[in-house]
Amino acid sequence: MAEAENLVMSEVKKDNSSWKIILISSLISVLVTLLVLTVVAFGFFRTFYQRSSLFDLGRSKPCEQRIVLSYKDSNPVVAIAQKARPAVVSIRVEKLTYHPDFFIPFFESKRLVRGVGSGVVFRSDGYILTNNHVVSGATNILVTFYNGDMVWGKVIGSDVESDIAVVKVEKENLQAAEIGTSKNLKVGELVVAIGSPFGFDYTVTSGVISALNRTITTDSEEGTPITFVNLIQTDAAINPGNSGGALLNAKGQVIGINTLIYSRTEGYQGIGFAIPIDTALDVARQLIAKKKVQHPFLGINGVSVTPEIAQEKGLAVSKGAMVGDVLPGTPADKAGIRPGDIIISFDGKEISSMDDLIIETRKHKVGEKVKLGVLREGKEITVEVILGEKTEYRF
Repeated sequence: MAEAENLVMSEVKKDNSSWKIILISSLISVLVTLLVLTVVAFGFFRTFYQRSSLFDLGRSKPCEQRIVLSYKDSNPVVAIAQKARPAVVSIRVEKLTYHPDFFIPFFESKRLVRGVGSGVVFRSDGYILTNNHVVSGATNILVTFYNGDMVWGKVIGSDVESDIAVVKVEKENLQAAEIGTSKNLKVGELVVAIGSPFGFDYTVTSGVISALNRTITTDSEEGTPITFVNLIQTDAAINPGNSGGALLNAKGQVIGINTLIYSRTEGYQGIGFAIPIDTALDVARQLIAKKKVQHPFLGINGVSVTPEIAQEKGLAVSKGAMVGDVLPGTPADKAGIRPGDIIISFDGKEISSMDDLIIETRKHKVGEKVKLGVLREGKEITVEVILGEKTEYRF
């Protein structure tokens, strides 16, 4: 009997020890789990906070910090930046947009939209070059200079077709940029871009001229197609906010106005485009003098003739601009241009594509008479056309 009681007591002691071990192990597991979850949660919220801060800094709030560079070496980009940055400005705009009200039929609600872009001082008496899409529809324009001065600006004139606008500030003796030329540029040349990408003022990036004479067709804010010709392509990093900023050569001279990028992510992917400075200045001078830019116009739609198209259609030439449509009442219509005509020359200059035709047309003025070399039904003829003003025709 005593042995049985001892045996029972021994088993009870063993059971109590087992439960203690299990309880302690469970508590340790819970504590470890809580510690791991705390570390993971801390890392997540820290990352989220950092991302939120970056988002606010890059998109919602202008970057007010000034980055001071140390000019201790002979890097040409440093010298270019040092020379040109004081002539580049940041442009912040406010626009009122109107949207249909979901709750009240036939009523539009107003929404204030803020944006940021860049500009280039090209005259010391307060004239600034920028893009039309930066300031289009702006109710307020605030221009920030390199020394921190902020001045309200006013749009003197803007042109949708070229995407160029001129902003005027009431400020004298400004440091104007040294203007170069977009003639005789070469692929591979060093270039530097300066602007305010995502609100980070006076950001400097560098690269090369990747290609010249690019043609890009895109939609304006109104939804109408716009064709840009003679664009400078560069791999210098350009992002939203760089629009209207300077593209500079190795001498620190402005050779282009940064205007758009080709991207599938809406951010930098190595393909940016700038409007040649010769074109931008020509438009700016017209805007200052006349408040309006005239764009010579033929009034046709068409395609470039290629060897493949020539073979498929049995054409006598393998290059040129083939007319697809002639818009009614336009200069081309009045001159007798027909669908199917192939334009092979423009005032004696060879036309190899539709791009060539657009470029040559824009070199002339509204009201000029030009001679088109046209291939019609296998025979070459000459057609005289008086160029019209594009804005006079609405389709």
